[in-house]
Amino acid sequence: MIYAVGILTVACLAETLLLWRVARGLTALDRFEDRLAHFSGALTLLSETTEAGFRSLAIELARTGRPGAAGPSRGVTRRVVRASRLGQSPIEIAAQEQMSEGEVRLRLHLGDEFSRPRSAYLAKEA
Repeated sequence: MIYAVGILTVACLAETLLLWRVARGLTALDRFEDRLAHFSGALTLLSETTEAGFRSLAIELARTGRPGAAGPSRGVTRRVVRASRLGQSPIEIAAQEQMSEGEVRLRLHLGDEFSRPRSAYLAKEA
């Protein structure tokens, strides 16, 4: 009888140890599932952003690729610079010219280059 109780006690301890290890493994599996869900969300966001960027690029290429559609010209840059000198903000100029605020700021920067004499520009490069 004592042997049977001893064997049952050892078996109970072994089963407890095994249950404890299974519980730890399931906890690690839950953390893995959380990380996988996080990475899946990040990948979805990245792919949606990429698709939107490609779509915008295709629309812009289609818009500028049409016959008769004028590409970026010095005239637009001069209008942007002139409007800036008259005191309009880049946001107002962007709305008026139907372009992004970043493009307005780029054209303002380019306008500074256009307003310099050619000799000053060449001296700057040297």
